[in-house]
Amino acid sequence: MVRCRSPQIMPAAVATPFFEHARSRLGVRASGPPPVYDAQTIADAVLKATEHGGRDVAVGSAAKVQRALQRLSPRIMDAFARATASHLQQSDEPKSAGDDALFDAPNGDDRIRGVASTTHR
Repeated sequence: MVRCRSPQIMPAAVATPFFEHARSRLGVRASGPPPVYDAQTIADAVLKATEHGGRDVAVGSAAKVQRALQRLSPRIMDAFARATASHLQQSDEPKSAGDDALFDAPNGDDRIRGVASTTHR
């Protein structure tokens, strides 16, 4: 019997159109906390894990540090997340409340790469 195990890919923020189309009521466009990785980097990690195995694959230095900190001290990781997550996920760019893809796909936007600003509030 052959067992199939799907690896769990754990990337940090990925520069896809997600941030441009995410719903936000904060008045600014959502943003990925730095460092933000190219989607190709994540795709390469998925392919490598599929071909060579691996259970939990952290992609990028930020994801690896977060995973190590979580293992070392979940309380410290939680405190770090509470202190930084909110402002690191908001850009300085304005966004209207109705400009999102919560219920419908964005028309005509089939991009893979997107804007994930590293300029934060």
